[in-house]
Amino acid sequence: MPPTESNPALFGVTAVSDGSARCNAAGFESAGGTLVIGRSHAVLNGTGLAAGVTAVLQFSACSAALNSLAVYGLSSVASAAGTNEGSTLVVGSTNGSAARPANLQ
Repeated sequence: MPPTESNPALFGVTAVSDGSARCNAAGFESAGGTLVIGRSHAVLNGTGLAAGVTAVLQFSACSAALNSLAVYGLSSVASAAGTNEGSTLVVGSTNGSAARPANLQ
């Protein structure tokens, strides 16, 4: 079955652990497929975490702050979610909506 907007995981999965993204247009970005980020930091970027039309973005135990445009930027059909309540720091403006535990909103 070919990848579609309704099933972006078919584009593939990339995992980043203990990563750091600084001074980029987008710290961590997925144009398609699933991007899983754990124990990583996205600071001093234009946009900390970005997801395109067919992307799924999942993050756990991360910090995203001090980004000049947005903490995360999501297309209207992209999805993003944080896990491990209380372990992810999200500070700043956002573009799009992400499913996050209540204490991260």
